[in-house]
Amino acid sequence: MDEWLKYAEFFTNIITSVGILLGGMWAYRKFNVRNEGQWNANFKVSTETLQTGNDENIVSVVITIENIGDKKITPTPKGLTVQLFKAGNDTAAFGLIDKWEPISETEKDILAVYKGAEKDYTHVWSLDSRATYTERALLKIKDKGLYQLKCRLHIIDKKMPDDENCITEYVYLQL
Repeated sequence: MDEWLKYAEFFTNIITSVGILLGGMWAYRKFNVRNEGQWNANFKVSTETLQTGNDENIVSVVITIENIGDKKITPTPKGLTVQLFKAGNDTAAFGLIDKWEPISETEKDILAVYKGAEKDYTHVWSLDSRATYTERALLKIKDKGLYQLKCRLHIIDKKMPDDENCITEYVYLQL
């Protein structure tokens, strides 16, 4: 009888260990690998330059947001912004371009048309889990040169100190 209890205790310990191991693997996959229970997005920016009859260039910007997380994404009042910078004059034959002069001092919210009279996007615009959204904008750029376009989605995130997080993507344009 003692021997039987020994085997029963041994198998109980093995089954408990396997259960704890499987539970840990499940939790790791659910929360770390698949990012369940939090927002997670793919953010893609593409551009196309359209020539006009005069010296101006029209740049078509296409921004695609795919919510691959399990939580709805809602922008902060800043929304989905674009800001354009022009490369500074650097005469070196080779070097890092690290001086970008802002063409506009502020970021422009291209979702603002949906906000209307509302002060934020809480009730007017959000991206549900597993949904994809595409926004388009046209930019008029007069001067030739190298440009950097910064696109940023400002997201409400209660886990952050200022309740905001953002995804930023840069695109370079030679006009």
